[in-house]
Amino acid sequence: MKTSNLYYIVLFSVISYTFGVMSSPVLYEAGLKDLRLALDSISKPTGPVNASGKKALFIGDSHTSAYGWGWQDMLCQRTGMKLKNTAVVGKQTNWMSGRLKLYADTTYSYCFIYGGGNDIAAGVGPRKVYSNISAMVSYCEELNITPVVITGSDPEVVISPVSNHWKNYIRNKSKLQSLLVDSLQGAYVIDVRDLIEKKDCADFLCHMKKSGHHKISDRILKRMNFQEIH
Repeated sequence: MKTSNLYYIVLFSVISYTFGVMSSPVLYEAGLKDLRLALDSISKPTGPVNASGKKALFIGDSHTSAYGWGWQDMLCQRTGMKLKNTAVVGKQTNWMSGRLKLYADTTYSYCFIYGGGNDIAAGVGPRKVYSNISAMVSYCEELNITPVVITGSDPEVVISPVSNHWKNYIRNKSKLQSLLVDSLQGAYVIDVRDLIEKKDCADFLCHMKKSGHHKISDRILKRMNFQEIH
């Protein structure tokens, strides 16, 4: 049976089950979880993805602006993708959205989005930041670009708050990350909260040392099932 046919059979079967149990909130949530798991397993590539020669656009802030040696460079060196990095230190997601529209076109195969921390630090609510990232994902989909969103490190692990401001930052950054992992549709969400430790951080806000960049590169490589060139 063709994968596409199997995909739709699973889709309609699980949807039918889900609507059949909508009268029970517990069963309804279980049905939605089954749907996500089933579709994810069917849609995954059956073998390593050869991304060599494909164009990759990087949208971000200081966590992606380690030009020449950061996770984005490591990833492209390991996969053979052609890198275009537009990240700038200190920028927020509304600026990133403009950057995306300036550079993205149909020649790109992938767009990696890693941001939101500067918004949260400036007092922007996590749902607004989520909305900005979701809009960028939708724009990528319109251009047939595969969007990949990075959560960033867990602030509860890597940051030691010294004031109420940073306690609020940790709480709201964690809410944003949960929204990305639990709710964002249309993108590969690469959850790296479990990867980065304090020893991987170069400063208070965990701008990463090379060890952290390597961990993120490795997680993306495995999660996207990219073929590593040798």
